[in-house]
Amino acid sequence: MQEVEAIILSIKPNKAVGVDGLPGELIKEIFFANKKWFVELFNILVGRGIFPVLWKIARVVLIDKEDKNLDHPSHFRPICILPCWGKILDKLISDRLSYHLEKADILSDPQYGFRRNRSTLTALNNILNFHQSAKEDS
Repeated sequence: MQEVEAIILSIKPNKAVGVDGLPGELIKEIFFANKKWFVELFNILVGRGIFPVLWKIARVVLIDKEDKNLDHPSHFRPICILPCWGKILDKLISDRLSYHLEKADILSDPQYGFRRNRSTLTALNNILNFHQSAKEDS
């Protein structure tokens, strides 16, 4: 329950809604109205390996690039807006997978992408430290 609640609390208000038309605030209300039902729903989906197709359908919105002639397709930036339900399930799966991979020590130590407390800046800092250490040793 705490795992799902943390994901629910991370939903940002006033975000654009997906094709289902349900805003994140409404899904938060559903969760807090019946936490047990909500968690059971997601546990069933994860347990059976089901990711509903409707939760994967994005609404594509074109945003025009500033100071561009709008007659050309390259002058638009497309964004895909997914249903909040799918975002919650996706986050639940990715958090569980990351936890398992970290706990089982399966990931390579030099892997920085998509890992908690690691980034390209961490990788760059490690390279600089290695370089500095090599200069001092020579």
